[in-house]
Amino acid sequence: MTKRMFAMLLALMLTLGITMAVGTSAAALAQPYAGCCGGISIAGAATRSMAAGDTLNLRATVAPADADQTINWSSNNRNVATVNANGRVTAVGTGTATITARSACGTHRATVRVEVSRAMPTTLMGWMLFIFAFGWIWM
Repeated sequence: MTKRMFAMLLALMLTLGITMAVGTSAAALAQPYAGCCGGISIAGAATRSMAAGDTLNLRATVAPADADQTINWSSNNRNVATVNANGRVTAVGTGTATITARSACGTHRATVRVEVSRAMPTTLMGWMLFIFAFGWIWM
């Protein structure tokens, strides 16, 4: 085999290899996250008010409908509000927390701000203690 034939064969092999690699990459790039969503949203207002001890069910929607419908929920302040895997928020203490819903592939997210206030008393004894403790404010 001459040097020229060897060079031509090598060039042909490289060209085929590059073409195959580019063809594979192009197919992979056409859908980089198979089944990933185009967006996610949480129904309702962007800010929710709750009292300590209350619960709230959040509902997130993933689009398009044929995308992976898995939603990962999280809270940035677990001392104020916690959220379970189904989007159920529990107000734990007073303050503000941001609840985040993330798509399965992690590229999209939606948030809701949760403002938690102190719970008002619901029993007669609770109201008596509340008035005793804070009654001086009204005088």
